[in-house]
Amino acid sequence: MIKPIVKDIFFLGRKSEPATKSDLPIATDLRDTLKANADRCVGMAANMSGVRAAVASLADATIARERTPSAAR
Repeated sequence: MIKPIVKDIFFLGRKSEPATKSDLPIATDLRDTLKANADRCVGMAANMSGVRAAVASLADATIARERTPSAAR
């Protein structure tokens, strides 16, 4: 699910909690949000989507291909 990007510097500055197996859906949300913002973002941490868990997602060539219109490939 695409989440809004949190810009609150106080929330973003708070320490995240260690991730657990139950946090796996957060990684899926981060990937979806990262793909939706690939034109201005190469990585996201969970706190950027409002979750204080130590989870991150980084863009790779797959995300770039999925985001690039087929005519530009």
